[in-house]
Amino acid sequence: LTYALAANHTLFAGFHRGFSPPRTAQAISSTGQDLELEAERSWEYELGLRGYAPCAGCEWLRYEVTGFYYDFDVEIVPANQSGGAGTADTHAGETRHLGIETAITDDLTRLFTGRCDPCRAGWFVDLGYTFVDTENVTPGGLFEGNDLPYAPEHVGWAGLRFESPSGFSAGIVA
Repeated sequence: LTYALAANHTLFAGFHRGFSPPRTAQAISSTGQDLELEAERSWEYELGLRGYAPCAGCEWLRYEVTGFYYDFDVEIVPANQSGGAGTADTHAGETRHLGIETAITDDLTRLFTGRCDPCRAGWFVDLGYTFVDTENVTPGGLFEGNDLPYAPEHVGWAGLRFESPSGFSAGIVA
């Protein structure tokens, strides 16, 4: 679902039913044992805003901000050996993920030259940040209230890329 707030700003929302059966590498142990993993099932909700900031008629700065909530009935997670579990993937039970994602792309060439020609070479800076709070919410479960393993709360990235008129592009992301 999308709604144009203005010519250059769009509000969007979505909800989805997720279903993901375990991969063979997850469902069968290294010794050939069937781990009897159920398929992951979830409801996923998101609400966000995306758009661009014009400068002399050019789109030089694009942005996106999205809030999300994932409610898993069943989630498969990597086992955490340091917590006393084995090394095979396992069911986490009911989990929830609540967070926000942001991304900005700055067209440096348009910003500094004012050129709006779409058939020109350009340099771009991409920045992103995600915050997510995860929790096992299985009622009465052994891990109820715990964060999920291997799910960092904060993730950020930055990139610089070049695009040529011929379609060639190259970049670096950290």
